Amino acid sequence: MAGALRVQIRSFIEENLGNQDLSLASIAGAFGISSRYVHVLFKGDREAVSGYIQRRRLEEATRALADPMRSRLSIAAIAAAHGFKSQAHFCRLFRERHGVTPREFRC
Repeated sequence: MAGALRVQIRSFIEENLGNQDLSLASIAGAFGISSRYVHVLFKGDREAVSGYIQRRRLEEATRALADPMRSRLSIAAIAAAHGFKSQAHFCRLFRERHGVTPREFRC
């Protein structure tokens, strides 16, 4: 049962990546379980739930920045659409991950 629940939670996360309020607490609340139990379910994974959410948001935002069809969207709009509450935070994470700013990446 724990494995199936973990799959459901991952699916929930994927469906809600753009929701800026997606958090460990909101995930736990959606499934009627404690935040600690969510941690327990993902204990064997290589990253914590919050790290997974951040990584997936960054991956999807990077895809959006690379998409020529989205070139008219501002970096702030892309960051917000992928669940980042702050453009500055998004830019800092992006640079840490890719070694360039989102603007440099787009050029």
